[in-house]
Amino acid sequence: MGLKRGVLVISHGSPDAEWVRLVDEAVSAVRLPDGVPIVSSFLECVEGRLIQDGIDELESRGVDEMYVLPLFVSSGSTHVDDIRQAFGLPPTAHRAGELEPFRVRRARVTVGMPIDDDPIIAELIADNVRELSTAPEREALLLIAHGSRERGLNRIWRDGMRNLAARVRELCGFARAETAMLLPDQAACVMRALTKRRARGASGAVAHSADAAESANAAKVIHASNATNTADATEATKAADAANGVDEAEAVKAADTANGVDEAEAVKAADAANGVDEAEAVKAADVANAPKATDAPEATDAPEATDAPKAADAANEAEAADVCCAVPAAGPETDAVIVAPLFLSRGYFTNTVIPSRLSGFEYRYNGKALLPNPAISRWMERQIGTWLGDGGQPGKSG
Repeated sequence: MGLKRGVLVISHGSPDAEWVRLVDEAVSAVRLPDGVPIVSSFLECVEGRLIQDGIDELESRGVDEMYVLPLFVSSGSTHVDDIRQAFGLPPTAHRAGELEPFRVRRARVTVGMPIDDDPIIAELIADNVRELSTAPEREALLLIAHGSRERGLNRIWRDGMRNLAARVRELCGFARAETAMLLPDQAACVMRALTKRRARGASGAVAHSADAAESANAAKVIHASNATNTADATEATKAADAANGVDEAEAVKAADTANGVDEAEAVKAADAANGVDEAEAVKAADVANAPKATDAPEATDAPEATDAPKAADAANEAEAADVCCAVPAAGPETDAVIVAPLFLSRGYFTNTVIPSRLSGFEYRYNGKALLPNPAISRWMERQIGTWLGDGGQPGKSG
């Protein structure tokens, strides 16, 4: 009798039932051969359906070969690195995982790869932003994602986002494509470069709209820096924030970031609202508050030679955190910037944090995330199908 195969899909999880529902619907729509069970599990926030619960369920069904599919947007995610290490795989970068090892009684586990720069997802994003485009040959794309300050993981985020943005640019015919992370805070820096440091408008603003039903007007969205219009934009997203369990005080924190309030605190608030692990936000605060080169200790306090690798790691991490953006000053002339969020589902980041970080700039934005969209189910089908066809080897085995 042959080995029984099964699939464990892992996404982050959220206290918002709608977020969970969208993921579950995408997983349920995946078409698999008869006899191959698929289970949707979550890193946190969904009690009774965590990763260990999913492993136990598949093994209780007699699964001997388990394919773990991380439904995350980047291999640079600290959560993906944690999950891999908890399944016994080596670290992706220079950090120890924060999860306890998972208990797998008998199944052989293969851990697949997240979305990264997949062509299916590039087509999905291109479809999301086409309604905002009027003359793509005169427009720039700005792809914004969560990101990471972690040494090594930051580079993975950067490379994957750049490749994905390049795919979308080619599909839509945009003049150029750039990327920005929210952690570290690059959005305003990149937008400033794309708009050639255009002076922030203080009048004639139109409140932010992320409603797809108003896509005909979405191409004319303007975010202004004056308080009245910022308040209007906040009101427009308050209902969406409430659905995600975000109170008004948290929204104010994110808005304050654009006015110079501690970036790490705002990211921490946004992460907490979406159920994202607080540890990464704390690390962001630590890096942001790290001593500058001019604050170096005296020679008597210099690290010993044995501490050199640690010092090098710290320097590289600080370098990743301090580099805001590297957008060429020269480039194709553009008349408009189209912003695309790279998030699995709409929520606090897409509705509040991104508009807050870009406050004062003129751009086009509809807030559409990857879900709901049948392309996510197609992506999962292809990943799983490759594993089934290759005897369980499309990702990394543990």
